[in-house]
Amino acid sequence: MKLKNYDLEYLITFLDELELSGKESRMRSRFMKLIKEKYDQFKTEHQTILTNYSRKDEKGNPIVLSDEKGQRYDIENIQAFQSEFLELINEDCVIDINSERQEMYSVVSKAILECDKVFKGVEADAYDRICQIFENEELK
Repeated sequence: MKLKNYDLEYLITFLDELELSGKESRMRSRFMKLIKEKYDQFKTEHQTILTNYSRKDEKGNPIVLSDEKGQRYDIENIQAFQSEFLELINEDCVIDINSERQEMYSVVSKAILECDKVFKGVEADAYDRICQIFENEELK
């Protein structure tokens, strides 16, 4: 199964909010464990990029600025940072659906594709993207 790093957060949130019971819930939990591992890897790599492009204090720690919008890193070269971050979020995230995981994938896929939740706006677009990923995988 192939998706993009930028799909991970929505997929986790969506699956977390999906009301399932019994076997569907267990299969979702197993699938979420795989997705969360990929998301944790993404967050670690994002943090590394932030640290690499941040101005450092005298101890070598990234400088964090605070204002009315909250906290943010003091990025030294914003264009280079944005370029590397865009590369990271657009990278493929691959989940191997081997024979051991096939049942889990099938149950989760069915739950997503047959979801009766009503979507609108940005959420409808995100849901459509997730459905396309699962539908494309089923065509293989």
